Formats: sequence, C-alpha cells, structure tokens
Amino acid sequence: MGVTVQIGDQTTVTNEVSFWEITDLAKGEYTVTASKEGYEFVPQTFIFEDDDVIINHETSVDSINDAAKLRSTSGYILDGDNKPIADVTVQMGDKTVVTDETGFWKIDGVTDGIHTVTASKDGHWFAPKKLAVIDADVIVEMGSNGPYTVGGAIVDELGKPIAGVEVKIGDEKIVTTDFGYWEISGLREGDDYVAIASKEGYTFAQTNFALGNEDFRQEVPIKPISDIKVSIVASSRTIRQDDNITYTMTVTNGGTKTATGIVLTDELPEGTSLVSIGVLDGGECDVETVTCTLPDLTTGNFARVELVVNNTQTNTLLNIATVTSNEYPTDVVKKRTQVIPYLSVDITDTPDPIAMAKVDVERILHYTITVELSANALTAATGVELVTRLPKGVELQSVNTDYGMCDTSNLPTLICSLTDLSVDNADDISQVTVNVDVLLKDAGLLLLTHEAKVTANEYPAHTTKERTKVSIGDDVKVDMVLVVDTTHSMTEEINGVIHALNNFIAKEIDPSKAPLIVLVEFKDDVRFIAATRDLNVLLKAVKSLKAEGGGTCPEASVEALTLAVEHLKDGGVILFTTDASPYADADLGKLDTLLKGKDMKFSAILTGDCSNQDSWNVLP
Repeated sequence: MGVTVQIGDQTTVTNEVSFWEITDLAKGEYTVTASKEGYEFVPQTFIFEDDDVIINHETSVDSINDAAKLRSTSGYILDGDNKPIADVTVQMGDKTVVTDETGFWKIDGVTDGIHTVTASKDGHWFAPKKLAVIDADVIVEMGSNGPYTVGGAIVDELGKPIAGVEVKIGDEKIVTTDFGYWEISGLREGDDYVAIASKEGYTFAQTNFALGNEDFRQEVPIKPISDIKVSIVASSRTIRQDDNITYTMTVTNGGTKTATGIVLTDELPEGTSLVSIGVLDGGECDVETVTCTLPDLTTGNFARVELVVNNTQTNTLLNIATVTSNEYPTDVVKKRTQVIPYLSVDITDTPDPIAMAKVDVERILHYTITVELSANALTAATGVELVTRLPKGVELQSVNTDYGMCDTSNLPTLICSLTDLSVDNADDISQVTVNVDVLLKDAGLLLLTHEAKVTANEYPAHTTKERTKVSIGDDVKVDMVLVVDTTHSMTEEINGVIHALNNFIAKEIDPSKAPLIVLVEFKDDVRFIAATRDLNVLLKAVKSLKAEGGGTCPEASVEALTLAVEHLKDGGVILFTTDASPYADADLGKLDTLLKGKDMKFSAILTGDCSNQDSWNVLP
C-alpha cells in the first residue's frame, strides 16, 4: 500500500491490498510510473484502443512488475572516548543526513554496488569509508578521526622498492604501491602506535611510534628483515698502511626454508687490491667479480668465505658484503677498519672515565701522545711537528717529551717540534712520546675531546682524537634530554627550541607531573647545562645558550647522543638538533645498537651537513 501511481496527469495511491485504478482514459499509448521511498519500480508502457478493448474493474495494467527493494546504510559516529557526536553531516552520493544526539544516522534507498560514505563537522576530521552493498543493509563504523598522517617507502637493502606489502596500524590497512609507498591518515595523537607490515616471503620488524606536537605528517620507517644473514669479521681492528687484512664473511640461514641460489658479492674497500678470495665450506668464487656461489643452506647452517686484501691508502676502510638467495630478501653488511698511516699519531688517556670535577677535589687527566713512523715506511720523516688542542674546561698542569720541545704560549693549543724519525737502522728513533697532564675544571663537562695532528716534510698529515667520558653513574636516568649543537651557525635552530618550549609551557603542565629534563650542548666537547622539572628554569637555560665558536663541521653529535640514550628512561624523549655531520671515526654502530634497544621517542632537527669544506674544523 501507499505506492503512488501516475498515468499522464492522473495519480492514485495503492490501497491496503495494493490495488490501484485510474479511469476515463482516452485511447492512445500511455506510460505508468510508480514511486515509494525505499522502493524502485520499472515504468510500464501500454496501448489503450477504442471500443474493441473493454476495461472494467478487474482490468488493470499488471502490478507495475516486481518492485526492486533498496537497501539502507546506518551507523553511529563516536569520538575517541566513544562518546556520540551529534550534528555530523553524512553523505552517500546525492543523499545527505545528519546524526542525532546519540550519533546515529541512516540513509535509505541505497542500490547494490560500491559506495563511499563521507562525514563532516567543524572541529572534526573523518576518514571516508568505502563499502559494498550486496543484497543486504549495511552498518558503517565511523569515528572522529585525528589530523595525523603517517607513511613511508619500504625498500630492500639495495634500496629497491617492495610493492604489495600490507601495512596495518590498528584497524587501518593499506598496501604499498609499485614504488613501495604507503600512507594512512586520520590518526589521533598518541604514543602507543604500532605499524605491522607483512608480505609472503618477507619478514618485517614491527615499528613503534608516537604522534603529537602538531607534527601532522610523519614518516614511519619499515624495513625488511632477511632470514639469511651475512656477517664480516676482520683480522684486526686496525691495519697499517701497506699491510694485508683478512675478512671472514659468514652466511647463515636463520629462516625456516632451505636457502638456494646463494650468491655472496663483496665490494672491496677503496684503495685496496684483492690478494685472494676463497670458500671454506663449499662453493666457488670468481676473482674478477669478487663473487662467490655458495651451496644450499638448510635452517641453521652456514657457509664461510675468506677474503684477503692489501691496503695502500690512509682513509678508513669500508668493506661491503651483499648476499642474495631465491627464498629470502637481500642482506647487506658493512665493516669499517681504521688505517694507521706510515706517519701516525695516537692518544691514550688515564683515567677513562674520569670523575666529575669538584671544587675541593683535584681531577687530573693524563694523556700519552705517541708519534710513530711505521716499519713499512719508505723513507725517514723530517721536520716532524705535533699540534694538539686540549679539551675545553681543563687547565694544563705539565707537558714533557725526551725528543723535542713544546710551545705552550697558545693554549689550549700545544705545538711540539720533534726529532726526525727513521726505520732504516735498528738504533734509529721511530717513535716519540709526549706526556700531558691536565686538571678538570668545568663541572658541567660530560665528554672531553682531545685532538692531535702530526706533520712531516715527507708524509701527509695525520689527525686523531681521544674522547674521555665523565662518570655520572649508570643509575642516573631522566625523562627527556635536549641535545643542542651550539656552534656559531646554530642561532636559528636554538631560537626554534625556545619557541617549542614556550608552546610546551603554555599547556600548563601540572608541576607534580612535569618530566625531569636535561639540557646538553655540544661542539667538539659535550657539556651538561641544566637538569630540572621546572620548565621555566629550563627555558631560561636554553635562552642562555650562545651559538659561538668552532666551525660547523664536524661536531661531537654522536658522542652527545650516545650519552643521552644511555641515561634516558624507557619511554623517554630526546630532542636533537644540529647542522653538522658527526666525526668520521664516531662509533655509529654503538649508537645504532643503543637506539634500537631503547623504548623512546627520538625527534631530530637536521638543518645541514658537512658538504661545505670551508666550514670544517681543522687544526693549524
């Protein structure tokens, strides 16, 4: 009942038994249409003739065919606390409704097919929902989404994109494109997000991340973990110029499948030449391509390759090994080895670590500086000069050597003229030692950096650094560390930290719940500035920072970060800002291990690197 039937300009409505009737029609062709909310009817055409056709009460245009019933979509829109949101405009195609006080909405008259539901209200953000309507009503789950978007590109160890990876964050899923890219929007602020990626034949470590501080677009790194691994062990931590070094590379199958088609490729360090390469557990190697084909490995088994190279240059060696197989993703490993040149300088310190400076206690730090001419050297070294730069915050107590004279008139720089060095005869002097004692004066120092450079007429300069930690106790843990580069080029970045702190303070955090925050600055050394729960005191300390001194490159960034991570509580936060690269000999491996093993949030503001050689820090 209640169906409106129309023929021409005449209309009627079906009764309780669905009957309808229209009379007084002239002869001709007519179209009958019918309509009712929630139903769809097919128009019918008929021809009404003259007296040859008798129409009575039982005669009618037959039932307008079967009505095709439409579907409905409905749901509730709730906020992050599961409270209803009223007055949200919900739209599907050309149909629009508004949620009631319970957050409920319903749209009728929906045909079977794929539809998109959108919702809008000032102050809220809702992710559009796609749904399929097939022979049934549909309930749609929608909520007030956040303004945060995360994404990234998933690539293998060689930098090639991995397509078809499913990335899941909560109930949201997306699949990477042909370029390995993925993106998920509509996330709210929070510190307990987990990104989980999956694809057949690959294993991915889950990534924990946090959203907040109005950083509305964030990159979330997701990397594949290969179950077939390669490792490199060098025969020595250091190598002298013109010596050989042996690398033992081990390929291990840690997966559940037998690894087949295994190929190990080595990229020799720059400035080295291949002496030999061979397999230790089966397979064969090609000396031209430095590539080895290894036997199939069942779960838990391994195969080794031994590589010997000769080095003739002075830079740190970087050896790169890559392993591929039919069943697992590529794995790449890098091994760095320090080179000791023909003419070298080395610094050792005692004690390390040293206790913090105190007014009533002398903290003496002893340095032994050794200048040496290698037995591989081709000629004597004449005009040998040693230049050292003492750490800031110390006071020179003494300097002495048996084979030269040292000038202390330009502290903190010491300049020592040393005797000639030779290895031609057994009685020749090939090594000179300079002993230096300093008194630790600055109670804020956390890391001291002592740098030395040696030059001679016949050999290029060689520079080294020795870093001495100041002991502050492994049990000292804090909630947040601000790690700030304060070299002369950092004025704008320091102002940015001040601005961020002002915004943080404006949130009126309960003093009893305020985090314990430490401010650390670094140039060549690392220095403690303040530790407080009072954000206004912290702001005053940041404002007191002066961007001065030093070049812009490189700086003790890795050393400062390492100290910060070591003394950060689980769940803590590090804010790091610099415009310089780390020192080439910085222990990046240790820092990487610390970062991966700590449950923390790390925010970095990087505004430069060391590509401009005019800004490098160099000794005279």
